[in-house]
Amino acid sequence: MKNRGWIIGVVVIVLVIIIGAYYLNKIVWVSNSEPKPLIVGGDKDEAGCLVGAGYSWCESKQKCLRVWEESCAESFCLRENVAEVYDCGKYVKVISSLVGGGASYYSENMSSFSCPVVGPDSISQECRDIQGLNCTPIIC
Repeated sequence: MKNRGWIIGVVVIVLVIIIGAYYLNKIVWVSNSEPKPLIVGGDKDEAGCLVGAGYSWCESKQKCLRVWEESCAESFCLRENVAEVYDCGKYVKVISSLVGGGASYYSENMSSFSCPVVGPDSISQECRDIQGLNCTPIIC
């Protein structure tokens, strides 16, 4: 009986050592493996912008950007009823091709306001302030 208990004890100890070595080896192997970088939309366009992540080249700002996060003057050329587009520094000025459409101004964060064609007494202060900006025409 004593031999049987001693044999069972040795077998249990050997099994614990084998199982421990197996899991220790597994942990060491996983921790030594190289992490793979997560690449979102790895395709790049001719300018080097990550197309799959929504970036496109903005010529007027000379950088890659997402047009829904930051304004780019060229992107306004593709909209309907656009006659002319101007880069005004902090703003993009879009002249409507509709009769009496006036101009819309878009800020960096894409908020906008319009300056309709009205008499000088009816124009808003915001439109008066922005009319003095030095704007560069964008060729569409």
